[in-house]
Amino acid sequence: MHHKFLIIDDRILITGSFNWTRQAIVGNNENLIVTTNPKLVPLYQSEFEKLWIKFDPKQKAVSLEHT
Repeated sequence: MHHKFLIIDDRILITGSFNWTRQAIVGNNENLIVTTNPKLVPLYQSEFEKLWIKFDPKQKAVSLEHT
């Protein structure tokens, strides 16, 4: 599974199937939700932080040095 979401200024969440391409805009059937729901935004912010740590190339380099 992969995530497609954007958080702006820790308060605006944009999420959905939308691919950030011209084709998505002019030719695809995509969906997009924009919300400032204070219950949803922190959940996505937390998920982003987990993904950032998991896929941070610097972290991978450090763990490879210690193996």
